[in-house]
Amino acid sequence: MRKHRPLMRPVGSSLLACLMILAVCESGLGQPLYTVQEKPAVWERFESAHHAMGIGFRATVYCKSQQVAAGAFAEAWDKVDQLDGLLSDYRDDSAASLLAKFAPHDKPVSIDPELWSLIQTARDIGERTDGAFDITIGPSSHLWRMAIRRNRLPTEEKIIDAQARTGWDKLELHPDNQIRLLKEGMILDFGGIGQGYAADRIAEIFRTHEIESAIIDASGDVVVFGHPPAPQTGWTVSIPASKPFEAIQLRILSGAVTSSGDLEQSLVIDGKTWSHLVDPRTGRATTHSTLVTVIAPTGTEADALASAFSVLAPERAIEIAEAWDNVEARLVIRDPKSESGFAVHQTSSFKKFVADPSLPGTRQQPTRADDNRPPPRN
Repeated sequence: MRKHRPLMRPVGSSLLACLMILAVCESGLGQPLYTVQEKPAVWERFESAHHAMGIGFRATVYCKSQQVAAGAFAEAWDKVDQLDGLLSDYRDDSAASLLAKFAPHDKPVSIDPELWSLIQTARDIGERTDGAFDITIGPSSHLWRMAIRRNRLPTEEKIIDAQARTGWDKLELHPDNQIRLLKEGMILDFGGIGQGYAADRIAEIFRTHEIESAIIDASGDVVVFGHPPAPQTGWTVSIPASKPFEAIQLRILSGAVTSSGDLEQSLVIDGKTWSHLVDPRTGRATTHSTLVTVIAPTGTEADALASAFSVLAPERAIEIAEAWDNVEARLVIRDPKSESGFAVHQTSSFKKFVADPSLPGTRQQPTRADDNRPPPRN
Protein backbone atom coordinates (compact mmCIF):
# COMPACT_ATOMS: atom_id res chain seq x y z
CA MET A 1 0.00 0.00 0.00
CA ARG A 2 1.20 3.49 -0.81
CA LYS A 3 2.75 5.33 2.12
CA HIS A 4 1.02 8.49 3.24
CA ARG A 5 2.22 11.41 5.31
CA PRO A 6 2.24 10.71 9.04
CA LEU A 7 -0.66 11.54 11.27
CA MET A 8 -0.28 14.33 13.83
CA ARG A 9 -1.84 14.47 17.25
CA PRO A 10 -3.46 17.75 18.33
CA VAL A 11 -1.56 18.53 21.52
CA GLY A 12 0.78 21.42 20.85
CA SER A 13 0.04 21.48 17.13
CA SER A 14 -0.49 24.67 15.17
CA LEU A 15 -3.17 25.37 12.61
CA LEU A 16 -2.77 24.18 9.05
CA ALA A 17 0.00 25.96 7.20
CA CYS A 18 -1.38 28.93 5.28
CA LEU A 19 -4.67 28.32 7.04
CA MET A 20 -7.77 28.27 4.88
CA ILE A 21 -10.21 26.81 7.38
CA LEU A 22 -10.85 27.99 10.92
CA ALA A 23 -13.23 26.76 13.57
CA VAL A 24 -15.80 29.26 14.79
CA CYS A 25 -15.85 29.71 18.54
CA GLU A 26 -18.68 31.27 20.46
CA SER A 27 -16.19 33.87 21.67
CA GLY A 28 -15.66 35.12 18.10
CA LEU A 29 -13.84 34.57 14.83
CA GLY A 30 -10.21 33.88 14.36
CA GLN A 31 -9.79 31.77 17.52
CA PRO A 32 -7.51 28.71 17.58
CA LEU A 33 -9.06 25.52 16.29
CA TYR A 34 -9.27 24.51 19.92
CA THR A 35 -7.01 24.48 22.96
CA VAL A 36 -5.95 21.40 24.88
CA GLN A 37 -8.20 22.41 27.78
CA GLU A 38 -11.26 22.70 25.53
CA LYS A 39 -10.79 19.36 23.78
CA PRO A 40 -13.39 16.77 24.87
CA ALA A 41 -11.81 13.54 26.08
CA VAL A 42 -13.51 11.44 23.39
CA TRP A 43 -12.29 13.57 20.49
CA GLU A 44 -8.83 13.82 19.05
CA ARG A 45 -7.69 15.75 16.03
CA PHE A 46 -5.64 14.12 13.26
CA GLU A 47 -4.32 15.41 9.96
CA SER A 48 -3.05 13.78 6.82
CA ALA A 49 -2.05 14.99 3.36
CA HIS A 50 -1.75 13.32 -0.02
CA HIS A 51 -0.90 14.31 -3.58
CA ALA A 52 -2.95 13.00 -6.49
CA MET A 53 -4.95 14.26 -9.47
CA GLY A 54 -2.27 16.91 -9.92
CA ILE A 55 -3.15 18.66 -6.64
CA GLY A 56 -2.59 18.43 -2.92
CA PHE A 57 -5.29 16.99 -0.65
CA ARG A 58 -5.36 17.68 3.07
CA ALA A 59 -7.84 16.37 5.60
CA THR A 60 -8.43 16.99 9.29
CA VAL A 61 -10.63 14.56 11.21
CA TYR A 62 -11.99 14.35 14.74
CA CYS A 63 -12.44 10.87 16.16
CA LYS A 64 -11.72 8.65 19.15
CA SER A 65 -8.35 7.18 18.28
CA GLN A 66 -5.36 7.27 15.97
CA GLN A 67 -6.24 3.77 14.80
CA VAL A 68 -9.62 4.98 13.52
CA ALA A 69 -8.01 7.96 11.80
CA ALA A 70 -5.27 5.87 10.21
CA GLY A 71 -7.77 3.45 8.70
CA ALA A 72 -9.93 6.29 7.37
CA PHE A 73 -7.00 8.13 5.82
CA ALA A 74 -5.59 5.01 4.18
CA GLU A 75 -8.91 4.16 2.54
CA ALA A 76 -9.55 7.77 1.52
CA TRP A 77 -6.19 8.24 -0.17
CA ASP A 78 -6.48 4.91 -1.93
CA LYS A 79 -9.83 6.11 -3.27
CA VAL A 80 -8.30 9.36 -4.51
CA ASP A 81 -5.60 7.38 -6.33
CA GLN A 82 -8.33 5.26 -7.91
CA LEU A 83 -10.15 8.40 -9.08
CA ASP A 84 -6.90 9.69 -10.55
CA GLY A 85 -6.77 6.50 -12.59
CA LEU A 86 -10.33 7.08 -13.77
CA LEU A 87 -10.45 10.81 -14.49
CA SER A 88 -7.03 12.27 -15.21
CA ASP A 89 -6.53 13.83 -18.64
CA TYR A 90 -2.80 14.10 -17.87
CA ARG A 91 -2.41 10.32 -17.74
CA ASP A 92 -2.47 8.33 -20.95
CA ASP A 93 -3.51 5.23 -19.01
CA SER A 94 -6.53 6.71 -17.20
CA ALA A 95 -9.95 5.31 -18.04
CA ALA A 96 -11.09 8.69 -19.39
CA SER A 97 -8.02 9.02 -21.63
CA LEU A 98 -8.33 5.48 -22.97
CA LEU A 99 -12.01 6.01 -23.65
CA ALA A 100 -11.25 9.09 -25.77
CA LYS A 101 -8.24 7.47 -27.44
CA PHE A 102 -10.43 4.93 -29.24
CA ALA A 103 -13.11 7.40 -30.33
CA PRO A 104 -15.15 7.52 -32.40
CA HIS A 105 -17.01 4.44 -31.21
CA ASP A 106 -19.06 2.49 -33.74
CA LYS A 107 -21.29 1.32 -30.90
CA PRO A 108 -21.65 2.01 -27.17
CA VAL A 109 -18.84 0.69 -24.99
CA SER A 110 -18.98 -0.30 -21.32
CA ILE A 111 -17.09 1.84 -18.81
CA ASP A 112 -16.57 1.92 -15.06
CA PRO A 113 -19.93 2.54 -13.34
CA GLU A 114 -18.50 5.39 -11.24
CA LEU A 115 -17.10 7.11 -14.33
CA TRP A 116 -20.44 6.72 -16.11
CA SER A 117 -22.31 8.16 -13.13
CA LEU A 118 -20.03 11.19 -12.88
CA ILE A 119 -20.37 11.87 -16.62
CA GLN A 120 -24.14 11.77 -16.21
CA THR A 121 -23.93 14.21 -13.29
CA ALA A 122 -21.70 16.50 -15.34
CA ARG A 123 -24.13 16.42 -18.26
CA ASP A 124 -27.06 17.25 -15.98
CA ILE A 125 -25.17 20.25 -14.58
CA GLY A 126 -24.24 21.28 -18.11
CA GLU A 127 -27.89 21.29 -19.14
CA ARG A 128 -28.87 23.41 -16.13
CA THR A 129 -26.10 25.94 -16.79
CA ASP A 130 -26.86 26.62 -20.47
CA GLY A 131 -23.92 24.48 -21.56
CA ALA A 132 -21.41 26.57 -19.58
CA PHE A 133 -20.13 23.40 -17.93
CA ASP A 134 -18.92 20.67 -20.28
CA ILE A 135 -16.35 17.94 -19.63
CA THR A 136 -15.85 17.48 -23.39
CA ILE A 137 -14.01 20.83 -23.35
CA GLY A 138 -10.65 19.03 -23.32
CA PRO A 139 -9.51 19.95 -26.85
CA SER A 140 -10.14 23.64 -26.17
CA SER A 141 -8.81 23.70 -22.60
CA HIS A 142 -5.60 21.96 -23.67
CA LEU A 143 -5.18 24.42 -26.52
CA TRP A 144 -5.47 27.46 -24.24
CA ARG A 145 -3.22 25.92 -21.59
CA MET A 146 -0.48 25.71 -24.18
CA ALA A 147 -1.22 29.26 -25.37
CA ILE A 148 -0.64 30.63 -21.88
CA ARG A 149 2.58 28.65 -21.47
CA ARG A 150 3.85 29.95 -24.83
CA ASN A 151 2.46 33.45 -24.31
CA ARG A 152 0.90 33.26 -27.75
CA LEU A 153 -2.73 33.19 -28.87
CA PRO A 154 -3.85 30.03 -30.66
CA THR A 155 -4.65 30.43 -34.32
CA GLU A 156 -8.22 30.73 -35.46
CA GLU A 157 -7.84 27.45 -37.32
CA LYS A 158 -6.83 25.61 -34.15
CA ILE A 159 -9.69 27.17 -32.16
CA ILE A 160 -12.21 26.02 -34.76
CA ASP A 161 -10.67 22.53 -34.92
CA ALA A 162 -10.79 22.13 -31.13
CA GLN A 163 -14.38 23.34 -30.98
CA ALA A 164 -15.37 20.79 -33.63
CA ARG A 165 -14.32 18.08 -31.14
CA THR A 166 -16.18 19.65 -28.20
CA GLY A 167 -19.81 19.48 -27.12
CA TRP A 168 -22.36 17.31 -25.34
CA ASP A 169 -23.90 16.48 -28.73
CA LYS A 170 -20.77 14.43 -29.44
CA LEU A 171 -21.29 12.15 -26.42
CA GLU A 172 -24.03 9.59 -25.91
CA LEU A 173 -24.86 7.97 -22.57
CA HIS A 174 -26.58 4.60 -22.76
CA PRO A 175 -28.05 2.32 -20.06
CA ASP A 176 -25.95 -0.26 -18.23
CA ASN A 177 -22.90 2.02 -17.89
CA GLN A 178 -22.35 2.34 -21.61
CA ILE A 179 -21.15 5.39 -23.53
CA ARG A 180 -20.35 6.37 -27.08
CA LEU A 181 -18.03 9.19 -28.20
CA LEU A 182 -18.82 10.34 -31.71
CA LYS A 183 -15.75 12.34 -32.77
CA GLU A 184 -12.10 11.47 -33.17
CA GLY A 185 -9.75 13.51 -31.03
CA MET A 186 -12.15 14.14 -28.15
CA ILE A 187 -10.65 14.78 -24.70
CA LEU A 188 -12.67 14.49 -21.49
CA ASP A 189 -11.52 17.12 -18.99
CA PHE A 190 -12.78 16.59 -15.41
CA GLY A 191 -10.75 19.51 -14.07
CA GLY A 192 -13.87 21.48 -13.24
CA ILE A 193 -15.61 18.76 -11.22
CA GLY A 194 -13.15 16.03 -10.25
CA GLN A 195 -11.64 17.70 -7.19
CA GLY A 196 -14.99 18.46 -5.60
CA TYR A 197 -16.21 14.96 -6.41
CA ALA A 198 -13.11 13.45 -4.81
CA ALA A 199 -13.69 15.50 -1.65
CA ASP A 200 -17.26 14.16 -1.49
CA ARG A 201 -16.03 10.59 -1.77
CA ILE A 202 -13.47 11.19 0.98
CA ALA A 203 -16.25 12.50 3.23
CA GLU A 204 -18.33 9.39 2.53
CA ILE A 205 -15.42 7.15 3.52
CA PHE A 206 -14.76 9.12 6.70
CA ARG A 207 -18.38 8.69 7.79
CA THR A 208 -18.07 4.91 7.50
CA HIS A 209 -15.09 5.02 9.87
CA GLU A 210 -16.93 6.63 12.79
CA ILE A 211 -15.39 10.02 12.13
CA GLU A 212 -17.28 12.58 14.22
CA SER A 213 -16.51 15.50 11.92
CA ALA A 214 -14.01 16.42 9.25
CA ILE A 215 -12.60 19.05 6.92
CA ILE A 216 -11.43 18.01 3.47
CA ASP A 217 -9.49 20.50 1.37
CA ALA A 218 -8.90 19.43 -2.24
CA SER A 219 -6.64 22.34 -3.15
CA GLY A 220 -9.36 24.89 -2.52
CA ASP A 221 -12.45 22.71 -2.95
CA VAL A 222 -13.52 22.44 0.68
CA VAL A 223 -16.01 19.95 2.12
CA VAL A 224 -16.98 19.83 5.81
CA PHE A 225 -19.37 17.72 7.85
CA GLY A 226 -20.26 17.22 11.48
CA HIS A 227 -19.59 19.69 14.27
CA PRO A 228 -16.13 20.69 15.48
CA PRO A 229 -15.35 20.01 19.15
CA ALA A 230 -17.26 22.08 21.72
CA PRO A 231 -17.56 24.99 22.19
CA GLN A 232 -17.20 25.62 18.45
CA THR A 233 -20.51 25.81 16.63
CA GLY A 234 -19.50 25.61 12.97
CA TRP A 235 -16.75 26.05 10.42
CA THR A 236 -15.43 29.16 8.74
CA VAL A 237 -13.92 28.87 5.28
CA SER A 238 -11.55 31.70 4.49
CA ILE A 239 -11.54 32.85 0.87
CA PRO A 240 -8.04 34.33 0.57
CA ALA A 241 -7.28 37.73 -0.90
CA SER A 242 -6.24 37.91 -4.51
CA LYS A 243 -5.35 41.38 -5.71
CA PRO A 244 -7.23 43.59 -6.10
CA PHE A 245 -9.90 41.62 -4.26
CA GLU A 246 -9.88 41.28 -0.50
CA ALA A 247 -10.53 38.24 1.64
CA ILE A 248 -13.82 37.18 3.16
CA GLN A 249 -14.71 34.51 5.67
CA LEU A 250 -17.74 32.26 5.25
CA ARG A 251 -19.45 30.42 8.08
CA ILE A 252 -21.02 27.07 7.19
CA LEU A 253 -22.28 24.13 9.23
CA SER A 254 -21.96 21.47 6.53
CA GLY A 255 -21.54 21.21 2.79
CA ALA A 256 -18.96 22.63 0.42
CA VAL A 257 -17.30 25.85 -0.67
CA THR A 258 -15.31 26.32 -3.87
CA SER A 259 -13.61 29.39 -5.29
CA SER A 260 -12.57 29.64 -8.92
CA GLY A 261 -10.98 32.46 -10.85
CA ASP A 262 -8.54 33.59 -13.47
CA LEU A 263 -6.66 36.29 -11.61
CA GLU A 264 -3.39 34.40 -11.46
CA GLN A 265 -3.32 32.62 -14.85
CA SER A 266 -3.87 34.71 -17.95
CA LEU A 267 -2.41 35.77 -21.26
CA VAL A 268 -1.97 39.44 -22.18
CA ILE A 269 -1.59 40.22 -25.88
CA ASP A 270 -1.67 43.80 -27.22
CA GLY A 271 -3.12 45.01 -23.95
CA LYS A 272 -5.99 42.49 -23.93
CA THR A 273 -6.20 39.88 -21.18
CA TRP A 274 -7.20 36.32 -22.04
CA SER A 275 -8.10 33.94 -19.21
CA HIS A 276 -7.13 30.30 -18.81
CA LEU A 277 -10.88 29.74 -18.30
CA VAL A 278 -12.47 28.57 -21.54
CA ASP A 279 -16.13 28.89 -22.45
CA PRO A 280 -17.12 25.47 -23.83
CA ARG A 281 -19.86 27.08 -25.91
CA THR A 282 -17.37 29.09 -27.96
CA GLY A 283 -14.05 27.31 -27.49
CA ARG A 284 -12.47 30.64 -26.58
CA ALA A 285 -10.89 31.90 -23.39
CA THR A 286 -12.86 34.49 -21.48
CA THR A 287 -11.66 38.09 -21.48
CA HIS A 288 -13.30 39.22 -18.24
CA SER A 289 -11.52 38.55 -14.97
CA THR A 290 -13.55 36.82 -12.28
CA LEU A 291 -13.34 35.48 -8.77
CA VAL A 292 -16.26 33.12 -8.14
CA THR A 293 -17.23 31.59 -4.81
CA VAL A 294 -19.96 28.94 -4.57
CA ILE A 295 -21.54 27.40 -1.48
CA ALA A 296 -23.38 24.14 -2.20
CA PRO A 297 -24.54 20.93 -0.50
CA THR A 298 -21.79 18.89 -2.18
CA GLY A 299 -18.27 19.45 -3.41
CA THR A 300 -19.31 18.10 -6.81
CA GLU A 301 -21.93 20.82 -7.24
CA ALA A 302 -19.76 23.59 -5.83
CA ASP A 303 -16.83 22.70 -8.08
CA ALA A 304 -18.85 22.40 -11.29
CA LEU A 305 -20.98 25.48 -10.64
CA ALA A 306 -17.92 27.60 -9.88
CA SER A 307 -16.53 26.52 -13.24
CA ALA A 308 -19.76 27.34 -15.06
CA PHE A 309 -20.31 30.67 -13.31
CA SER A 310 -16.79 31.75 -14.24
CA VAL A 311 -17.75 31.88 -17.93
CA LEU A 312 -21.42 32.85 -17.72
CA ALA A 313 -22.62 36.43 -17.67
CA PRO A 314 -22.80 37.34 -13.95
CA GLU A 315 -26.51 38.10 -14.08
CA ARG A 316 -27.26 34.68 -15.54
CA ALA A 317 -24.95 32.93 -13.09
CA ILE A 318 -26.77 34.50 -10.15
CA GLU A 319 -30.14 33.62 -11.68
CA ILE A 320 -29.12 29.97 -11.92
CA ALA A 321 -27.72 29.94 -8.38
CA GLU A 322 -30.92 31.47 -6.98
CA ALA A 323 -32.95 28.68 -8.59
CA TRP A 324 -30.62 25.89 -7.38
CA ASP A 325 -31.52 24.31 -4.03
CA ASN A 326 -29.22 25.40 -1.19
CA VAL A 327 -26.71 27.08 -3.50
CA GLU A 328 -25.26 30.54 -2.92
CA ALA A 329 -22.78 32.36 -5.13
CA ARG A 330 -20.65 35.50 -5.21
CA LEU A 331 -18.96 36.79 -8.36
CA VAL A 332 -16.36 39.55 -8.39
CA ILE A 333 -15.92 40.90 -11.92
CA ARG A 334 -13.43 43.44 -13.14
CA ASP A 335 -15.35 46.57 -14.14
CA PRO A 336 -13.36 49.54 -15.46
CA LYS A 337 -16.46 51.72 -15.19
CA SER A 338 -16.66 51.15 -11.43
CA GLU A 339 -14.81 53.47 -9.07
CA SER A 340 -13.31 50.47 -7.25
CA GLY A 341 -12.37 48.72 -10.48
CA PHE A 342 -14.66 45.73 -9.96
CA ALA A 343 -18.32 44.85 -9.43
CA VAL A 344 -19.75 42.31 -7.00
CA HIS A 345 -22.75 40.12 -7.87
CA GLN A 346 -24.14 37.72 -5.28
CA THR A 347 -27.24 35.74 -4.43
CA SER A 348 -29.76 37.27 -2.08
CA SER A 349 -28.83 35.00 0.85
CA PHE A 350 -25.07 34.92 0.38
CA LYS A 351 -24.53 37.47 3.16
CA LYS A 352 -26.04 35.07 5.67
CA PHE A 353 -22.90 32.97 5.27
CA VAL A 354 -20.43 35.84 5.62
CA ALA A 355 -18.85 35.65 9.06
CA ASP A 356 -18.87 39.44 9.42
CA PRO A 357 -21.59 40.71 7.06
CA SER A 358 -21.12 44.31 8.20
CA LEU A 359 -17.62 44.29 6.72
CA PRO A 360 -17.72 41.94 3.71
CA GLY A 361 -14.39 41.50 2.04
CA THR A 362 -12.39 43.86 4.23
CA ARG A 363 -9.98 41.49 5.92
CA GLN A 364 -6.75 41.48 3.93
CA GLN A 365 -5.03 38.09 4.06
CA PRO A 366 -2.15 36.54 2.13
CA THR A 367 -2.99 34.38 -0.84
CA ARG A 368 -3.06 30.66 -0.12
CA ALA A 369 -0.04 28.49 -0.59
CA ASP A 370 -1.71 26.34 -3.25
CA ASP A 371 -1.99 29.10 -5.87
CA ASN A 372 0.17 26.87 -8.10
CA ARG A 373 -2.70 24.43 -8.64
CA PRO A 374 -2.70 23.45 -12.31
CA PRO A 375 -5.16 25.01 -14.77
CA PRO A 376 -7.69 24.86 -16.15
CA ARG A 377 -11.09 24.77 -14.54
CA ASN A 378 -13.81 24.63 -17.17
